[in-house]
Amino acid sequence: MSSYIDELVLTACGHAASDLFLSEGAIPRLKVGGHLHLCGERALTRQEMVEFWQRCGVNPDTDTDRDVAFVAANEPRFRVNCHRHSGLLGTVMRLIKTSIPALGSLGAPTEVLESWLENSHGLLLVTGPTGSGKSTTLAACLDYLNDHKDYHIVSIEDPV
Repeated sequence: MSSYIDELVLTACGHAASDLFLSEGAIPRLKVGGHLHLCGERALTRQEMVEFWQRCGVNPDTDTDRDVAFVAANEPRFRVNCHRHSGLLGTVMRLIKTSIPALGSLGAPTEVLESWLENSHGLLLVTGPTGSGKSTTLAACLDYLNDHKDYHIVSIEDPV
């Protein structure tokens, strides 16, 4: 991977960015606290984007839109979308937090969540816009079940 992209990933982690936006021919951007900020001093080249796509297991010659996982050299995990826009290669990287918050720290009524999780039948949908905490909520719920129940937990996610 390009050392420039390595630097960008480190910068994103250092600024607690939720997202890193990479696009061929454009200066990278970080999303911090819901606001976009320029990151880096120069635009990314096509070759840098091709190398990064290949590192993620995406073929820049044939793929047009792929969701993959990526683990950076300094160990943070990212959910990555590699896509084309106006014929250019683009990537959105979302930092995946590795610590699971307690159910009570989510800001939702803990008693309601626990009562839903105590049901032995039914379907629980967690929905919302990007960045609203769906994955965090699911992780906290699964952690609660793992601590309080003797279940065999199977999770199916998109992308599988």
